[in-house]
Amino acid sequence: MPKKKRRTKKKTKNQKRRNEKKIKIEKKRKEEIDSMGDDFAAKIASPRNSLNEKDRPNTPPLESESNRNSQEEMTDSVPQQTASNPPPAVGEGLPKVELEKLVDLSKETTEKLNQVWDEIGLSDEERVLQLESLIHSVENVFTQKVADEVAMRDESIEEIKCIEKEITNLSSQLGMEREQFPHPEKGHVMVKLPWLRNHLKQFQAMREERLVHLTELKTKLCKIWDELGTKHDENLLNLENFLHQDGFDMYESHLIQANHDKARREAAIQETVRDINALFSELEYRVASDLDVSIVQGGESLGIDMHAVDVLSARATELTELKMERQEKLKELGSQISPLWAKLGVPDTIRERFFEENPGLGEAVILNCEIELERLLTMKQERMGELIAAERAKIENLWDEMQYATDQRQTFLQAHAGVTPSEEILEAHEQEVSVLEMQATLYRPILKSISKYEHLCEDRAEVDATARDKSRYLSRARQGPSQLQQELARARKVEKGIPIVVERIKAAIKEYEDLHGPFELNGKSYRETLEENEAAYLAQKEAEKEEKKAKKAAGKAGNTRGPVSKRAPLGTRNSPA
Repeated sequence: MPKKKRRTKKKTKNQKRRNEKKIKIEKKRKEEIDSMGDDFAAKIASPRNSLNEKDRPNTPPLESESNRNSQEEMTDSVPQQTASNPPPAVGEGLPKVELEKLVDLSKETTEKLNQVWDEIGLSDEERVLQLESLIHSVENVFTQKVADEVAMRDESIEEIKCIEKEITNLSSQLGMEREQFPHPEKGHVMVKLPWLRNHLKQFQAMREERLVHLTELKTKLCKIWDELGTKHDENLLNLENFLHQDGFDMYESHLIQANHDKARREAAIQETVRDINALFSELEYRVASDLDVSIVQGGESLGIDMHAVDVLSARATELTELKMERQEKLKELGSQISPLWAKLGVPDTIRERFFEENPGLGEAVILNCEIELERLLTMKQERMGELIAAERAKIENLWDEMQYATDQRQTFLQAHAGVTPSEEILEAHEQEVSVLEMQATLYRPILKSISKYEHLCEDRAEVDATARDKSRYLSRARQGPSQLQQELARARKVEKGIPIVVERIKAAIKEYEDLHGPFELNGKSYRETLEENEAAYLAQKEAEKEEKKAKKAAGKAGNTRGPVSKRAPLGTRNSPA
């Protein structure tokens, strides 16, 4: 066989051997790649089981101790997992189709990579490294995804705790009972969290509504406080303390009370303003200051704070004091004018016209009263003698009424005889009239009793005279028994009345003399006069008895009857003192 042919044949054989070896290697590599693809797909289907402990994320697992504690603290959060209700395994909740997609995706990716690597000419070792890098990247993606989901779950659990706490606080603030989660069988995070958020919004809306209303009340209350000049109550400024219904009602009651205080203050100020305007009118006051102008205009511009109250009170006090001063002045002038009117005989029509022309307490009224007093004093001076004579007549009338003796009268007459009429003499006469009027006031009750006594004495004298008149029997026969009854009644009246009146007079005189000295009529103590009259009457009666006895005895002896004296009975006004 030629050498060239042998070479060709050997070359062909070697080429065939290499092809077979290449096919075998390719087949083995394909098997390895398929195996790696299966591993890749398996790791994708169950990534946590394919990760080494050192490659697992640092985020706690779903059933870590911290998460279990967080879930135990939530009253209505994710339900407890028990043996009868085990937690679902990762992936159990995923559809089978989705898992198959992941496996198909991994295989398809591996095949595409091999095609590309074939084109590139990557060695098996490089391909293995590339696949391991890819797997590591995929593991990192899965690990990060798990960590993100765990973090999101933990955030949701923490948010649930915060919302629960905020709802509890708002429920306490608002005084409202909170609702409980209505679906405890579906209490996992994604169901409960939206419900809690919505429930929180309801409480927040209620809180905001009440805060808005309380803010309006607070604004009104602060405005009233500012108007009244009242210090703001710090306790009422913190609206958070009044969000519940009782606090809300209490805040409204504070506003109502503040409105009442404002109304009372306004009423008090308006009353003071009315009083001041009345004083302005009564005093005929000329308004000049800005304060007085504001008062005349109603006082609204002054406000209603305590400063306005103090200013108005002070002004009212000033005007009241001025009114009192003018009243005292008018009283002083009137105490001089009225007696002069009476003394000078000023007609009532003139007096009435003066009052009509001078009403109120104005300065013009005071001036007119001073002018009237000056006019009356001038008239008084011009008519001094006439006035003194009038007073002298009053004195003499009082002397006569009280039965003054001549020597009692001479004391005053001698002191003022032959003097020139003057103010001093007139005053002396007026003073004497006053003294005598006071004394006459004390004398008159006694004089009234004395007058009654004297009338009874006259009746007694007539009764005695009738008793001595024998001819009365004839007149009685003509007039009938009524005459006798009248005489008997008159005699009984005299007999009982005189002792009573005498005792009354003695008691009154004693009371007078204990306080004012001797009670005299016509210069003699009337007590003595009274006792003398009664003693004389008794003596006369005794003499009449003796005379009657003597006559009776003389009649028996046959003596003739002598003349009988006809003296006036004692105790009468015509009897000797």
